Amino acid sequence: LENGMGNPSLGTLTKLAGALEVPVVALFARSPPAAAVKVPAGARIAVIPGPGVRHELLLPSINGRFLVSLLELSVDVTAPCPAAQHPGVEFISVLRGRVELHVGDEWHRLEVGDSATYDPSRPHRIERSGRGLARLLYVTAPANIP
Repeated sequence: LENGMGNPSLGTLTKLAGALEVPVVALFARSPPAAAVKVPAGARIAVIPGPGVRHELLLPSINGRFLVSLLELSVDVTAPCPAAQHPGVEFISVLRGRVELHVGDEWHRLEVGDSATYDPSRPHRIERSGRGLARLLYVTAPANIP
């Protein structure tokens, strides 16, 4: 690879990028990565995993190490989302509205200004509570969109 003689597979490139803690696309960059990357508000990537649920990514990409998004739960959510379960750690902070956080057999009502961290290896879900839109700062490591 070093001398340009090899033709690595996508799997090899993915492992190499993971070891270097960079996205795969960085392996093809002609210039060194910037010290800081701005993501303008109008250029954010929106991920919509289901009706009434929207993640607006605050990072330029999902790099595998962690994910930061604005999570919106709108009034279009008509039924509770199923509980998710995966390795890692998660953090939420309520920016608008109210939500209920269910982790295992526990539940917590969170309002504007409240935050929580929890173990996502336990079954968990976040539900909008009350009227109107709920907006949260959502951080998960490793990167995962439920």
